Amino acid sequence: MSNKSKITPKLRENEFPEDFKVLGEELYCIHCDHPVSWKKLSTLNDHLASNQHIRSKLGGKPKKPSTIKDTFNFNDKKQAFVQDFVEMMVTCNIPLTKKDKMASWLSNYVPNAGWILSSNTLRRDYLPKVMNKHKLEIKNKIQDQPLSIMIDSSPDRLSRNVVNIIVNCGFTGERFLLDTQFANEVNNITLFNLIENVRQEYELKWKNLETLVCDSASSNKSCIRL
Repeated sequence: MSNKSKITPKLRENEFPEDFKVLGEELYCIHCDHPVSWKKLSTLNDHLASNQHIRSKLGGKPKKPSTIKDTFNFNDKKQAFVQDFVEMMVTCNIPLTKKDKMASWLSNYVPNAGWILSSNTLRRDYLPKVMNKHKLEIKNKIQDQPLSIMIDSSPDRLSRNVVNIIVNCGFTGERFLLDTQFANEVNNITLFNLIENVRQEYELKWKNLETLVCDSASSNKSCIRL
């Protein structure tokens, strides 16, 4: 067994008792109030030499969470921070892959930046939560309003049919993109099924769907008959 496999957070805590403490399964910087990657010694040394760590260490007493309550509070704070970061990136239309290139700057100037993991992890574990949150907000806004459903279909560079389903609210005038799907074929049956799926997902009532607008006049008539 290699020496590398024997490295644990507890070992790192013993090596740097004045700077790090094990909390759960992570190595926690008791000065910066966030976990750091512990597998590579160079990563720890870089953190200890960072401006953020030096400022935090000189600024006051180290923080040493040790109770179960501290652990839960820490995890809740971490989850909220990372999810808010992902939501900010999405709202600003910044690809999550940009985070990997921002890592050094974030580490030096943003408190708790060590909580933000790789872009792949953010996309897998946090982006769906942000998406579900926004869907719930839209769902609450469009309930009990007269609605117009607009369907736009256009081919992408791979010659796939990209179908966007947009809703216009009769009372507030707001518009929301409810769904985007790739369809092999676009006809009245596929369009009706897409509308029905959206209607069920957002719990819309048929009586509130007053207008349907498609690219094709024949599709409009056919969907209405269905």
